[in-house]
Amino acid sequence: RKVLGGSPLQLGESPQAAISDFLKSFQKEALHLLAPGHISMLREIAFIPQPAHPDTRYVGSWVCPCLACAVMMVSQWTASLTAPLPEGALLDCDGLPAPRNVPQTITFNLDQGLTVEEQCSYEIGIPLDRSDRSFLRNASDSRCSVCQAAQMLCKEESLYFSTNRVVLAPVEGSSIEAPAKWNITPAEEGLAVILARGKPLASLGEEYGNVVVPAMPALDWIGEEPSLSSSSSSSSSSKLPPELAAVPLLKVPPSSPLASLPGALIGFASGVRSAVVRARGRFWRLKGCGNRTEGFPVEAKGDRGELNLRGCCFKHTAETELRMTDLAAAALEKVGLDCANRSAGTFRYATQEGWPLPKLDRYCAVFETLGNARLGDHLLAGLLQMLPFLFPVVDSEISGILRNAILAGRGPLVDPEEELWETQMVVSCGMPVADVLEQLASSGKALAETTPPPGTEVSGLPPTFQPLWDAFREELARGKAKDECQTCPSLLLWLCWQLGFECGLTLRALHAEGIAWGTYPDSMGIHCNAHANNLV
Repeated sequence: RKVLGGSPLQLGESPQAAISDFLKSFQKEALHLLAPGHISMLREIAFIPQPAHPDTRYVGSWVCPCLACAVMMVSQWTASLTAPLPEGALLDCDGLPAPRNVPQTITFNLDQGLTVEEQCSYEIGIPLDRSDRSFLRNASDSRCSVCQAAQMLCKEESLYFSTNRVVLAPVEGSSIEAPAKWNITPAEEGLAVILARGKPLASLGEEYGNVVVPAMPALDWIGEEPSLSSSSSSSSSSKLPPELAAVPLLKVPPSSPLASLPGALIGFASGVRSAVVRARGRFWRLKGCGNRTEGFPVEAKGDRGELNLRGCCFKHTAETELRMTDLAAAALEKVGLDCANRSAGTFRYATQEGWPLPKLDRYCAVFETLGNARLGDHLLAGLLQMLPFLFPVVDSEISGILRNAILAGRGPLVDPEEELWETQMVVSCGMPVADVLEQLASSGKALAETTPPPGTEVSGLPPTFQPLWDAFREELARGKAKDECQTCPSLLLWLCWQLGFECGLTLRALHAEGIAWGTYPDSMGIHCNAHANNLV
């Protein structure tokens, strides 16, 4: 077991899983070695994988030749200006030293991957057409285990994020790193600001007489500006990656001229006003980067038809999100849980000509994120869709086992002849609930889940995800065969128990630190964050 990045590489049980584990660790190690401050100490960079068929003669085909050529060109240019002249160097007609002829060259085999026809065409000066080069589209070998593992990793990654791609283009404005220190607005001053937000913004002009913004019942957080010395010395440890640290990004239609700008990024949609992008091997959530691809439209969202700017955050909401995310992360870390977001900074969009409500500043909150799949819409909904595969036949015996376990857990006050109440009703009434898993274990009963069928037999499963389905299916079958799983009455009920425990632990951790991540009303209606889809 090789050590990569300072931690042991845990290899999977199957060859396919072992390759996937290696690729994940190798990517993390390679990114670490190529980071500023590390790459300059390397003696060679041969560890960077070379594509089997490089896209020759196009910039960006493989980073090593591009970088090496660039360094050599600068080196030769510098040497031609400053290198010492050899003894006996000739002078030109003006009596000046002849141009230095620096004997430094670098050669790469750029013919690799060319067909015979392409090679002949290139030699006689016919330019290559990317669309004619079939190997660019068929570089992966279906029989190659490494190619298969890499494709599987991409598909697995899409499960945690999205397959709905969007284009984010650079626009005018500023990118601001999250402050290291925060202060809270003094109560007297802050209360007046909060109360003013609860009313339309008529003070900004007639156009704003029916416009409202979110009015959270909390004092504003104010970030401390970094000192000149600290800001200059910490540039290498910026929370924002370079791709996000220059100018804001905005979701635009793929056909927009902005989509073809060099700084545009491909990301994934996350709800209506947010997106997730990948930069420097990590994922970043942009909360408030445009209402779909419409920019920042005005819509009637208030209880009495009040108007609101959609698709963005505002200064007070963005900064509150950054600060409260940090506090929530610290609270969850104390109980051994991860916070899905880590505060990174904000975008402040410069007002463009033609934008409605130009006096309102548009902001976007930026976070490093662990995922985008939600507890409610994805995990729980997915488990419900999986039930027919785990329990293809639900007979009276299975129903009876579950009913008896619930009755035993809820206590003797429950009439066994009556219909069972839903758990949420039992909790609302303050009645005891049942730990069904514990009751099954004590009674010696079990629910034997069935391994789902192969992907080809699952209706509605996209063909591209069938290999991933089959890999997880085999992993589940191997896991069920382990001794520790043989003593578990139900893997599904254990998962439900674990999810419930972590939800309760999350809520308790936040409440213990005085954090209320819940629901509040304002002129726009009711804002509810106390739901399952706020857990990733």
